[in-house]
Amino acid sequence: MGIMMFIDYAPLPKCKNPFVCEICHQCNACGRFDKKTMYEDRLKVLKEWFEDRKDFDMWSEDEEIRKIQEKNLQKDIKETEKEIRRLEKLIERRKQR
Repeated sequence: MGIMMFIDYAPLPKCKNPFVCEICHQCNACGRFDKKTMYEDRLKVLKEWFEDRKDFDMWSEDEEIRKIQEKNLQKDIKETEKEIRRLEKLIERRKQR
C-alpha cells in the first residue's frame, strides 16, 4: 500500500469560523473556496455556533469564574444573534438583485 497523505490548510487571518483554532475546516465562511456562497456558508457556521453557545454546560464550580462565563456567554449569544440577522438581511438583498 502506498503512502497516504493528508493536506490541511491553515486558517486565513480573516477566518469567520469561531470553531477554528489551527486547521481550516474548509467551511467557506470566509469565501476562500467560493465567493458566491460565502455569506450562506458563514450563516450556516454561525447558526451552528449559536446552537453550541445556547447548549453550553461546562460551568465552573468557582462562583467568580462562573459569573465571568455567564457574562461572556450572554455577550457571545447577543453578538451572534446580531450577526445572524445581518447576514440574513444581506443574503435576502442579494437574492432580490
